[in-house]
Amino acid sequence: MNNRQKSGSSIVFVIIFALVFIGVGIYLSVREFEFVNGGAKTQATIVDIEAYYDSDGDLNHRVYVTYTVDGTVYNERLDTYTSSMRVGDTVPIRYMPDNPSNIAYAKFNFLFPVVFILCGVLVLVLSIIPTVSDAKSNRKLKLLKESGRRITAIVEDIQVSGVIVMGRHKTTLLCRDEQGRIYKKKFLATNTENISIGGEISVYVDYENPENYAIDI
Repeated sequence: MNNRQKSGSSIVFVIIFALVFIGVGIYLSVREFEFVNGGAKTQATIVDIEAYYDSDGDLNHRVYVTYTVDGTVYNERLDTYTSSMRVGDTVPIRYMPDNPSNIAYAKFNFLFPVVFILCGVLVLVLSIIPTVSDAKSNRKLKLLKESGRRITAIVEDIQVSGVIVMGRHKTTLLCRDEQGRIYKKKFLATNTENISIGGEISVYVDYENPENYAIDI
C-alpha cells in the first residue's frame, strides 16, 4: 500500500470516527430531551461508586443509586459520574414514569451530548478541509499537465513544520527554474523522502499566465 492509499484509508477511518461521535452526541441529545420533557424529577442517594480500568488502562467509575417512586425502592446505575460524587450524597435524577428504572442524572443534561457533537464536527472539518484541498490541487495539476508547459526546477528549500494535520506535516516547498523564476507550494506531506534540496522537480505552467502553475510533488 503506497502513501496515498494509506492517507486515504486514514482519512476514511477518521471521518467514520467523527460520524460515530456525532451520532452518539445526537442519540444522547434525543435521550436527554426525552428525560427533560417526559421524565419526572426526584432525589436519589449514592450507595456505591465502583472504580475500574477499561481496555485502554483508563480509570472509570460506575455510580449506583437508590430512590423511591410510588412506594417502590429502586436500585439502579446512574449514567453519569463526577469527581465530586461521594457515597451517601444525594443527587437529582429524572426517571420515566412508565419505567421508573430508566433514569438519568438531572444536572448538566446536555453537556456530554454537546461535547460529543462538537468533537465530531471538529474532527470532521479537520479531515474534510485537507481532502478538498488535495482534490483541488490534483485537479489543477492534471489540467496544467494537459494544457500547460512542463519545466524543470531545482528544489532550493523545503521546510517541514511541527504542525500536524491528519497525521501529515505542514510543509512548504520552494524551487527555482533556470530563468530564476521562483515557485512555491504549501501542502500537507506524509513524508518528504522523495524530495531533496538540489534535486529536480517538475513544474507545469499555464502558457498565458505564468503565475498559474502547479508543482508535481
